[in-house]
Amino acid sequence: MPISNPGYTSPSIVTATVTNKITNSVSTTAAVIIPANENRRGLTILNSHTSIVYFDIGGDPTVTDYMFLLSPGNFYEMPLEIPFTGAIHALTSAGSGSLQIREFIA
Repeated sequence: MPISNPGYTSPSIVTATVTNKITNSVSTTAAVIIPANENRRGLTILNSHTSIVYFDIGGDPTVTDYMFLLSPGNFYEMPLEIPFTGAIHALTSAGSGSLQIREFIA
């Protein structure tokens, strides 16, 4: 039996018109790697580093308290329905390196 929610209206998705390549390094010290942007409509992150990277919003992550993590070679794509426009913080479990970040803005 299908589930129905007659009062639900899908949110409108605003399309992005520009892509920003964000170059930032990540290390064992937590820091903002993606600054806040009110015009953000989407975001992708590829962990091209050799260690696990931990991410959080609203504050610095730790290796035991974080929003999500990316193992080496893994990819994250922000949900388009609810784009987060605040700053994103990160740190790595070991060493330092870079992430491949693309931000889609209107």
